[in-house]
Amino acid sequence: MSVSFETLARCAVTDLRGDTVELGHLWRERAAVLVFVRHFGCVMCRRQIADMRDAIVGSVSTRIAIVGNGQRIHAKWFRDDLDIPEVDVFVDPKRAAYRAAGMHRSLLSVINPFTLGHAIRAHRAGHRQVGVQGDNFQRRALGASSRRSRVVVPQPDRRSRSGLASPASHRRGDPLMTTIRCAVTRAEIERDRATYDQCLDEVRRSCTNPVEGLVGPDSMVWHVVRERIMLFGALRAILLQIAHPAIAAAIAQQSSFRNNIAARSRRTMRAVYSATFGTLDDVLETGIRTHRIHTPIRGTIERDEPGPEDRTQTPYRANDPELLWWVEATLIDTAFVAFERYVRALTPEEKDSYYADSMRYAAIHGIPAELRPPDRHAFYEFYDAKLRELEGRMGETARGLCHLIFHKTFRFGPVHETLTTGLLPPRWRELFGLRWGLRQRAAFRTLVAAGRTLRRLAPARFRFVPAYHAARTRIERASAGHPA
Repeated sequence: MSVSFETLARCAVTDLRGDTVELGHLWRERAAVLVFVRHFGCVMCRRQIADMRDAIVGSVSTRIAIVGNGQRIHAKWFRDDLDIPEVDVFVDPKRAAYRAAGMHRSLLSVINPFTLGHAIRAHRAGHRQVGVQGDNFQRRALGASSRRSRVVVPQPDRRSRSGLASPASHRRGDPLMTTIRCAVTRAEIERDRATYDQCLDEVRRSCTNPVEGLVGPDSMVWHVVRERIMLFGALRAILLQIAHPAIAAAIAQQSSFRNNIAARSRRTMRAVYSATFGTLDDVLETGIRTHRIHTPIRGTIERDEPGPEDRTQTPYRANDPELLWWVEATLIDTAFVAFERYVRALTPEEKDSYYADSMRYAAIHGIPAELRPPDRHAFYEFYDAKLRELEGRMGETARGLCHLIFHKTFRFGPVHETLTTGLLPPRWRELFGLRWGLRQRAAFRTLVAAGRTLRRLAPARFRFVPAYHAARTRIERASAGHPA
């Protein structure tokens, strides 16, 4: 029997206050997972809800709703006993929603080897049958829907007559957890995509000359990023990025960073130069490609990372705007630090201009306006506070990646390590375990002096990156009326 979520959406259930609610309201604004329990005293249902409690409570983008066929007092006991106050629990005493979902009463759904095994495991886990608070012979199942009333993850089962999965009849895995994870993932992807589309609209509106790109050759961003010597500051930004446990976990668990850091760095710099010096089409293409690459990157921070327990259990995703903003923030601060160390001091007006231009690039990276501080002073209030917060969350994953960068990647690892260590804040040198004695300080001063001298003596074609020269040529040809 197939299940119509349109029919299911019109079914009325009762919440714990006694108000009548149509099930369709649950997924009108965001994705929802419906969990139909056999009855509110069912030992197997209680065990399954208890096992997935962390995922239920931690679900922000997906609404979790439990439907049972007992009475409101039974539903309240069920929610209180399992300590799930964030979950909506509804009562369907006439079982109209059950019938709409294709779940019928069945003696065999209760008395069979599979449910007997589930009951024994639930009993061993400490769960006890709390009376028959509803129809004992009612099938139980799960399903998921998005706010557009589409089935997100159908879980059909050969022993269930409905199009929803019967958790009691699965021997391998946990279909309920699978459904919740898939629904959460789908909802997060839709939400991130909607946020990114808004950012793309902002980028298109803010661009006045598509040939020049987002800001143009007279901007401070072009003036700073064009310097080839700025590449020696890139590793500083990377270390401060992986200081965030979620970014460190993403790189350690799912990135090709470990296998070929040099190649990964080159691809990243090509993307940076394309977004900085490219046309509007180049900028949009780079941003969309990066967003698409980041979409499947998600996971959970390992428990060996320090910090509050609830934070270490929080899942991460690469397109999370808050993580993207931290990456952008490290790039902005590193640009100021490296440019003033290797080139010259920047005036407050130049820093303000650079920061204002950087907000356009923050938009192409998917960072909404509400996350971006309005000016440079507000930015550093956020940035300094975030650094202090991350000091207490520094983990072995980040330290391991730091060691990998300097000892297994670059031919001149000690040179990169010395230059990067000298640019880091003193506290972060200690946290990463980087040496900073008299010898390292002397080497840093010597390397910086040599770099500044070579930069000053080098002609422009060597001093600036090739992408900058290509962009200037493109703009000059467009100004002269030649095709790009």
